[in-house]
Amino acid sequence: MLRTGEYPLTAVTATYGSMPHWTRRALSPIPAYRRIDEDEYYPPMNMLVAALVFVPLLTVSMAHLMWSFGLTWPIRDEKLLAQTVVGTQGVERMPPRWASFGVSLLTFAAGILALALADHTSGGLALTLSALPAAAIFIGRGALGYTARWSELTPEPNFRLSDRRIYSPLCLAIGIGFLILFLMRLL
Repeated sequence: MLRTGEYPLTAVTATYGSMPHWTRRALSPIPAYRRIDEDEYYPPMNMLVAALVFVPLLTVSMAHLMWSFGLTWPIRDEKLLAQTVVGTQGVERMPPRWASFGVSLLTFAAGILALALADHTSGGLALTLSALPAAAIFIGRGALGYTARWSELTPEPNFRLSDRRIYSPLCLAIGIGFLILFLMRLL
């Protein structure tokens, strides 16, 4: 006869003595339902948007970090790389290494900001409002890429092509992502 709180001896329950506590709970015949408090719940959409903003920012950050160490990735020729990522007329060399390192830190910080914005319970109003300048910076850079003045400042053909196809649309998408994260924190 089983007493209250005892379970019948089975192959699963017979080995409880040698199993860690988390395995015992997972194999328990009585489900261990736990109510998720509203404060602990991270809506999947917040996390998805934050990840979609973070991954490109991390990629950009890693590229700038490599350039700050003097590596010429993904293009081995420094002049061609400078023409592709800087774009100013007559550019022969990459910008100073400290500038690439600074951009690397700033883009990584923006990515961390996006991940922090996914948690709607942390940081308060200051964190929520910090999404607006980030969105403005990225949307501004994205929109700038489509202006005639920007085309005059950066006439290198490799840069123009990459800017129209990759850099500006990516900046617009990241800026819109920050706006979405801002609005989702308000809901």
